[in-house]
Amino acid sequence: MSKHDFPAEEFAQRLARTRRAIAGAGLDWLLVIHPVSLHWLIGTDAKSYQAFQCLPVAADERPLVMFTRESERTEFEEDTTADAVRGWGGGEPEDPIEAFGRLADELGLNGKRVGLEVPAYYLHPHHYERLKAMLGSALVAEPINLIADLKMVKSPRELALIRRASGIADQAMTAMLQVVAEGHTELEMGAAIYHALLKAGSGLPASTLNLVTGERCAFSHGAPTERPIRRGECGNVELGAAYKRYTATLGRQFQPGGAGAAGDRAARRDPRRLRRLHRRDQARRPRHHPARGGKARHRRGRPRPLPHAHPPATASRPASRRPGASPSTCSAAAPTPSRPG
Repeated sequence: MSKHDFPAEEFAQRLARTRRAIAGAGLDWLLVIHPVSLHWLIGTDAKSYQAFQCLPVAADERPLVMFTRESERTEFEEDTTADAVRGWGGGEPEDPIEAFGRLADELGLNGKRVGLEVPAYYLHPHHYERLKAMLGSALVAEPINLIADLKMVKSPRELALIRRASGIADQAMTAMLQVVAEGHTELEMGAAIYHALLKAGSGLPASTLNLVTGERCAFSHGAPTERPIRRGECGNVELGAAYKRYTATLGRQFQPGGAGAAGDRAARRDPRRLRRLHRRDQARRPRHHPARGGKARHRRGRPRPLPHAHPPATASRPASRRPGASPSTCSAAAPTPSRPG
């Protein structure tokens, strides 16, 4: 996503809501760290989160100064709504926290009430400790969910992008099912997915593809391999389409041939073919015989009774047939206690 994907007034509304939330939390400044927060606030899609970066946002009207690696400057200047970009590093090595300390002095953070986003990722523990030491008593809160809560309410334009991503995910799933066949590898099926995603306008999803078959279905998040799928085996796939970073995910189980074939799906829409399919499934089940021997007769197409899970309790027999028991002492509600050996 970039600033060109939404009207300027929508980004202005997001920033205004953020400033009100900062003031409502009793803060003067919020140091925005999380790349998803930055994406939503100013439209950046840069991979600069690999190193320290920060966007100080004031509760009142002040320019937005993005602090990032010098190598990211052009992308932030051209594709985001930041008013200015302050770069660190570049041609010579530089400590990012020391460089940010100079920007913090220019913005007057000392003596103010500052909040710091502390995401689970994207902020190195050493950087976090040094930021706390640098800000001292000015750091009064770590409101990690302040912007995340604002993002929960989507605008009509955002919902349209999510629907577009959902449609692309459907296309990718359809493309994969067309190559699900005995002998095709997991990587071949994955290639069909990625080709369909990129051709339809999706970017690379943040989470990579999960695709497993056969015994690998026990892997919760297995990546595709050169393993070929065999007829009758199960498969599991989880994919995501990311349209301008608005993502829709989709998961399905599949099987080449057998009950998951297209012919069976068509049969389930036809009552007569459905009955034939039911009889076929019943014929595939193992046959069970009554405990006393002999063969039970069942009408064709009717389900067979389940076998006993355990032998009948001795209490179900007539009292006179229990060895060592008398009719006057036997209870029909409980089995007879075993005799001492």
